Amino acid sequence: MPGGWAGLGDVCSVAFSSDGLLLETGHADGSVLLWDVAQMVDEGEQDVR
Repeated sequence: MPGGWAGLGDVCSVAFSSDGLLLETGHADGSVLLWDVAQMVDEGEQDVR
């Protein structure tokens, strides 16, 4: 698994961008991450609060 998953808590939701290039994951701790699907690279935490 990519290193960005560590310590984020359970994944509660996932969604793909309309072009299918990004995956968004919502976590139990309130964090939201964007992932580059082709490389499965964490694109960074997004502030959605």
